[in-house]
Amino acid sequence: MSGPNKKEDIIEASIKIFVEEGYDRPTMDSIAKNANVSKRTLYKHFPNKKALLEELILRLIEQSISATFVEYNSSISFENQVIQFIKNKLDQYLDPNGIKLSRIILSESFKESGFLKDRIENVLRMESSSLTWIEQAQKNKHVPKNLDSFQVLIFLNKLVRGLFFFPMLLENDFSYTDKDIELAAKSFICWCDNQKE
Repeated sequence: MSGPNKKEDIIEASIKIFVEEGYDRPTMDSIAKNANVSKRTLYKHFPNKKALLEELILRLIEQSISATFVEYNSSISFENQVIQFIKNKLDQYLDPNGIKLSRIILSESFKESGFLKDRIENVLRMESSSLTWIEQAQKNKHVPKNLDSFQVLIFLNKLVRGLFFFPMLLENDFSYTDKDIELAAKSFICWCDNQKE
């Protein structure tokens, strides 16, 4: 088996073991055993468990980025496009393994201030389809042109995380409705309107 495949085996095994046991409990030995690789191979790809967790976080973010694709369409109302963007994000957030891993990530971020902040921001900059969508919305005057598209995306992601994702992480019985999504979309549009020069 080639190196890249071994790395994928390690990542897949790590997701499973972190979801089942949390982050602190598994050892590098148990991760190697679950991935069917030698400890030497594991350490070749990941010098420690933290580096492995960082890779998992970045992988989750990249998967989320590819799954939240929204193409700007002038024949669909901007509000409906924002609603679709939010729904796409929530589909990713609702994945049970993603929720469990996110709890681990949240726990680690409390332990270490600024945990992966710069690397996550760089990965988010690759959310080119969302940035293109925002730039098209700017051309069509739904989003102010004076705003940096990346800052608009950050605000929209924060809005979705604050209203839906963090409550999902922290409350076992949290639920939301289509009306809640519509209100979030209206909040984003209102924010955009308030940013106009």
